[in-house]
Amino acid sequence: MRKISISLPAYLKEDIYYISSEITRLESMREAEGELSVEKRHLILLIATFTEQSLKKLRKDIISVEGTPEYIKKYFQNKDEKEPLYVKVDSGNSIFKNFGKKNSSFKLDFIIKKKQVLFFDEQENIEEFEKIINKNRNQAAHEVQPEFTLDYNKIRQFYDYVLLFLEHYYRQSEELFEIVHDNFLFNSIDSYKEYFNSSHLVKKYSEHIFTYRRIQYREDIKANFSEEEWMWIFYQYFLKSDKFNNNLLKNIETIPQELRDWVEKISDPESVWRGEQDGFSVRENICRKLSKVAEENKIYINFPIKIKGDKIYFGNKEVE
Repeated sequence: MRKISISLPAYLKEDIYYISSEITRLESMREAEGELSVEKRHLILLIATFTEQSLKKLRKDIISVEGTPEYIKKYFQNKDEKEPLYVKVDSGNSIFKNFGKKNSSFKLDFIIKKKQVLFFDEQENIEEFEKIINKNRNQAAHEVQPEFTLDYNKIRQFYDYVLLFLEHYYRQSEELFEIVHDNFLFNSIDSYKEYFNSSHLVKKYSEHIFTYRRIQYREDIKANFSEEEWMWIFYQYFLKSDKFNNNLLKNIETIPQELRDWVEKISDPESVWRGEQDGFSVRENICRKLSKVAEENKIYINFPIKIKGDKIYFGNKEVE
């Protein structure tokens, strides 16, 4: 788990620091008094308004580029006054399309490739997340709505999402319009689970499915994982659902008995290890031991390894 670094124009610093301080303030209030509907309303509107204003500042940056005709400046000044810019990919894209520029949409692959973290849960995607956020943003704007129930952690994630969203479009404005921003590095509020970050590995993804192997496209070449990466594999395998059944080890008679015993232990269903004293910590320690000997024993481990969300699949098993 780690925080994400995000590069944004320094002129946004004051607003970003204020919002992060409000998130921290609400956190302390929650600890003392429980969920606070009014404060959550305030927070989601604050983040949404900041984003909308930042997109308009981006458009003004583009308009101010030398040589922009006056009629274009006037046109977009009118758009700023009349048209809201919600926190949506369509809003970001529209800025560039309105200037006749082709840009790339803010997608999951930006977060995956650039930040190398799993930002969303397995079932979530950007489009669904935006729908939830904008629906709640509109509810928060109307005080006559019933109790505001959006989960606080979702609001925190909204803040991080906004920073990533703005970074994507500000970087493109620099590339497409040769705008120079005085940038500053900000950190995400929350930490996110990393997916493997190894120069030895090819990362392929399709709807949260990742396959790891050596750069050479040969199925018989085994991946060179670090000890930390092996630890992540074994730990996630240990935490798998009881319904999730994959063979971690190949069917080879020469597999060392200790390796068999360890894998069998972390393959136990949750109902077994939860009933044992220190059952969890014993198996967590076995995962650590396995990670230390995995490289020298990888001929016994099924490849390729596929990851879907936080589930590990071995061999050629289809991923649902």
